[in-house]
Amino acid sequence: MSGSGRGGINIGSVGGNASFNAGGDIVAGDKITTTKSVFQRDDDKRQFLEQIDQLRATLRELQAKISDAPALSQDDKDEIAVAVLQQIKALKQASDEANGLKPGSAAPENAVHAIEAGLTSTGTLLDKVKSVCDKAEQIGEAVGPYVGTAVQVLLTARHLFGLP
Repeated sequence: MSGSGRGGINIGSVGGNASFNAGGDIVAGDKITTTKSVFQRDDDKRQFLEQIDQLRATLRELQAKISDAPALSQDDKDEIAVAVLQQIKALKQASDEANGLKPGSAAPENAVHAIEAGLTSTGTLLDKVKSVCDKAEQIGEAVGPYVGTAVQVLLTARHLFGLP
């Protein structure tokens, strides 16, 4: 190699067939594959699953408080209700994916992506609900504690999963 700083194997022209065997992935060009062990211990996984269950329960309570808020229009209530239900479902999927992971082992990329997406979209939903609460003080008083609880649970779950 000519001091390009790139590692690996450089193969020029090959006449006929070439076959490669590796103990892991073989990638070409600038592709990067990463694997991530998300839970080091069974206890980490158990705590994460508990946090997801608590987050789903808190979202259900949040939805009930929003539906009772007189300061919101029915259209706003419906929009938030749909978003919360979708998020509860996304967190169920994240929980199912996490439940299938073996602590100390590399997690499949699709499972990591599904869990990260569920956690990230929960944060987005909570920001949206907080924004609505900030606009109507009556709603903020009723819903604020649930948003605060959900944010704390979400941060704990993200930490347990190794996300910032």
